[in-house]
Amino acid sequence: NGKESLKYGYKKLEKSHRDDYSKILPIYKGGDLSSSKAHHPYMDKAIKKASIVIQRHSIKVKNKEYCKWIDDSYLLIGKAYFYKGEFLEAKKTFDFIKNNFKKTEIADESKLWLARCYINMKDYSSSENILDELQSKRRFPEKLEKDLHLVFADLYLKQDLYSEAADELKLSTNLIKRKSNRARIYYIIGQIYQDANNFVQSKKYFELALKANPDYEMVFNAKMNLAKSLRSKKDLKTMRENLKK
Repeated sequence: NGKESLKYGYKKLEKSHRDDYSKILPIYKGGDLSSSKAHHPYMDKAIKKASIVIQRHSIKVKNKEYCKWIDDSYLLIGKAYFYKGEFLEAKKTFDFIKNNFKKTEIADESKLWLARCYINMKDYSSSENILDELQSKRRFPEKLEKDLHLVFADLYLKQDLYSEAADELKLSTNLIKRKSNRARIYYIIGQIYQDANNFVQSKKYFELALKANPDYEMVFNAKMNLAKSLRSKKDLKTMRENLKK
């Protein structure tokens, strides 16, 4: 029930998000998490449900936890605090997980969330240290690789390091299963190349975004940006007809 409440709250947060297509889009939808309040009750419910599991079912003997749901519950609490924009509380929770459930997949996941907390707190060096540590791990969980690349890209974008962000985003595209999610990443890469006046590459990625079947607003803006990146008379004529249509 706690997980479902978090999912629903996050969907509500995504729906309230409005992209500004005059700027390079953010990796994650959500905007200013602390100013948006409509999803907070769902996050509070997730925290409450997870806290009940910890209070009632924790089996700790000689500093070792024997209930397999406890680490999941702490992670749920950390995520809920993060989406409320309470980054210090989220950071405390993720720190607790990485210190008490060492050498586990969930500890690595909590470190990724910890890096995201630091990014939102504008402590970029601390975030980079965590991400570098995870990247250098011999046995980093395969299912978290996509998230590692996306968090790296978010870190670079926040610092206007566009070339580095594009490299990380490209690595993530092969690992993202949903076409609609890939569309956003392709679009951002296209924007980065357009900003660098590399119109050949920007055209390629805007076209990939269109093939991934995004929502109408992104389709419209991708076609507008494609028109800006075209140079041959033949292409311009075709695009003029498409835009009129």
